[in-house]
Amino acid sequence: MAMPWLTLLKAVPWTEVMARAPDIADGAKRLWQRAAGGKGGAAGAEAASPPAEAVPPTADEATRLHAELDQLRRQTGELQAEMRASSELIQALADQQSRLIAQVESHRAHVGRLTWAVAVLAVLAAVGWARVLA
Repeated sequence: MAMPWLTLLKAVPWTEVMARAPDIADGAKRLWQRAAGGKGGAAGAEAASPPAEAVPPTADEATRLHAELDQLRRQTGELQAEMRASSELIQALADQQSRLIAQVESHRAHVGRLTWAVAVLAVLAAVGWARVLA
């Protein structure tokens, strides 16, 4: 039962996988660091949100609101950058997976042809052996 898995593992283009692995690992590490670093800022922004008021804001409140708006814009920009990084990482993984699938399919077809060739050779060997014995 382990033989097909060994054949499959031998068929994987490991040099290409290993060549792309550092790029994928670096992308994942950067994405993880951004995601882990951004959580504290979002919690702080939620805690500093002002209560709903019907009174127009004073100059200090307007300044504070502008600062919060700028902070929210920065956070939105960071989230968009993380989303782009995630998309690039997902695209790299999808490309790698599609290449691996193509290689597996190619090897599957090759194994099918080899199976037929072995079957034909077995029949020819049996015929030749029968002639030798006769």
